[in-house]
Amino acid sequence: MTVTPRDQMTRISTFGEAQEVLRSADFRNTLTTRRSNAITGFTIGGLVHDEHMQRRRAEMEVFSRASLVDYEFADVVPAIAEALAGGADRLDLIDVMRGGLLRVSARVIGLDDVTSDTRTRQLRDVADRIGEAASVEWTTRDPDEVIAAALAAKEEFLRGLLRAVARSTTRDGGAVRLR
Repeated sequence: MTVTPRDQMTRISTFGEAQEVLRSADFRNTLTTRRSNAITGFTIGGLVHDEHMQRRRAEMEVFSRASLVDYEFADVVPAIAEALAGGADRLDLIDVMRGGLLRVSARVIGLDDVTSDTRTRQLRDVADRIGEAASVEWTTRDPDEVIAAALAAKEEFLRGLLRAVARSTTRDGGAVRLR
């Protein structure tokens, strides 16, 4: 990967300049040129032009204002309430919010039952390994090991998702339910 030295980069200092760059057909981010491409290359931030717009349109409803309010009250607030009801003298707010936002993530991608401690820990483990690889350029560990762990986590996740779909299909007499 070639990185432009900081003193040779064009400095963007106003909202108008940033807007102009982001709207330009010539603008490309560097996500697809980094080592983390194996993890982030097909995310919306890694896509350009028509592929980016197609994905953005497809995901628009999932991130609408109404959906975000629903996630807050159906997922985040209950996670906070459960943590407060636990009776602990002190709470790690970061940990509580990670749990709430993990529930939102699970709901957005269609996972059920991410309210139990076991399922939450499983999903958090997968998310942590994938998350570290998404910014592998900054790791203090061996980058190849980080990427390998993330790819294994993706595989574990997909196997678990396929098992869940199979259970759902069996439970519903052959019909896969989409929410």
